[in-house]
Amino acid sequence: MTIPCCLYSSVTPPTISKALASHDLLATLSFEDVLAFTSRASALKRDIMLPQPQMTPDNVPPDILPPSICEFLQVSTGLTQDTVLACWHAFKEIIWVMPSHHELAEEHERAFPSVSLYPPHTHCTKSNCFIAQSQAPLKKAESRQIVLHTLHGAIPAWSVHLICHTCSTVYTNNFCIAEHRRWYYGGVPEYIQVADHHFVDRRLANLWVELHLKGHVSAQACANIYDSALSMREENKLEDAGWQFGFKLKNKHIWDAFIVLALTEDCAQRGVLLDVPNDGTQALRFLAAMQ
Repeated sequence: MTIPCCLYSSVTPPTISKALASHDLLATLSFEDVLAFTSRASALKRDIMLPQPQMTPDNVPPDILPPSICEFLQVSTGLTQDTVLACWHAFKEIIWVMPSHHELAEEHERAFPSVSLYPPHTHCTKSNCFIAQSQAPLKKAESRQIVLHTLHGAIPAWSVHLICHTCSTVYTNNFCIAEHRRWYYGGVPEYIQVADHHFVDRRLANLWVELHLKGHVSAQACANIYDSALSMREENKLEDAGWQFGFKLKNKHIWDAFIVLALTEDCAQRGVLLDVPNDGTQALRFLAAMQ
């Protein structure tokens, strides 16, 4: 059972120990059980309050859990009904002051305003590399500023490259570079690299494909629609964040998203890896693979 690490600071062990001592049913609970219960119950505070009598103050936890909430907590935590009710009475005061998932997300966004795209591998995967055989983690890294284009807007991000100091293979988010070739990883990238400093969310690329195939919308029109309706350029000012790259997508970015999406999907179905030249222009890079 995975517990968000940020919740560990919301419920302190001394407070938990005191609450656990308040009921015999709680004596056998582990710290993970308590965190599982409190994190779920905290996320459901609005649902817990909704069926309460109208005059019930919302800044005080109610004494009784709604039956549907009690049942959900039983199923999701594996605790019995009696234990769930005992947990609620023991921890409700703690739960009511814990931040909700939305509040935690806002705090995370303030602390980490940009996204970092890492390679899927933490060690070299080349069979003839000594470091790969030892499974030693890659520690040499380079970062570059990028713009990540998503359905929720264009956001500042970092692309982190890991480099093997033995064989000089460079691992990026979408592919590794070795011997002047780009070897894409298996499957379809979640974020498709369409230029050195531009990545596109796969769901956005799929939307463009549907607009093009079913609505006969051109690549340039897709770029224009995204810029005016989805980029959120007024809310997300990249310049203020210190990013030197603008929001603007170009015609070629849309086509590159189409191409990489189609080629990686085809290779995934055939069980092979996409392999293209690393040298030359982006316009010519995928020609051989498309033949």
